[in-house]
Amino acid sequence: MKLSRQTMANWLLRAGKEWLYPLYKEMRRKLLEEEILHADETEIQVLREPGRASRTQSCMWLYRSGKHSANPVALFQYQETRSSSHPIKFLNGFRGCLHTDGYYMADSVQIFAAVAAGPM
Repeated sequence: MKLSRQTMANWLLRAGKEWLYPLYKEMRRKLLEEEILHADETEIQVLREPGRASRTQSCMWLYRSGKHSANPVALFQYQETRSSSHPIKFLNGFRGCLHTDGYYMADSVQIFAAVAAGPM
């Protein structure tokens, strides 16, 4: 059976929306219930991204449960920037200990303050 690239692409988009996104949301919910989370970001370059120069840096964020978690979860989130607004939004509802690397001190303070302040 021959399938067009467009048909296969549409199947992947539909599978992501109907099956993978609900799974991602449930994993995020479980992650935010943890007492200890780890967060880190890595700059990446995405080639041929619409509306952006090929040398523009994007960011891949990682959020992970602690080593001794009963329900280990690791979630990645692509963002176009390294702004602290992304982890602040992602971690909305989390009430525990957040372990990060150095990041930028001002941004880290904003993230910790937002997590400590409670749901937005």
